Amino acid sequence: MQLPFCIAVQVFILSFLALAISYYPCIILGKLTIMQALSAPGSLGFLLIGVIIVIPCILTYTSAVYRIFSGKAEDLSYY
Repeated sequence: MQLPFCIAVQVFILSFLALAISYYPCIILGKLTIMQALSAPGSLGFLLIGVIIVIPCILTYTSAVYRIFSGKAEDLSYY
């Protein structure tokens, strides 16, 4: 990658992190904190089980498709 692009991405990420840190622990200033916005532990546990099952399936499928199709594409040639 080119250096200016990498620097621009780093500036964007650091600016976003600075904004997030400056608002901590409030999500909505003066109204709602992170602890008030959390879901119930039961529903978070249910989501965790779903994530544990789904994410490996997505990664396995992606890697299988990559292996199947790698090397099949050719360079474009215009006549």
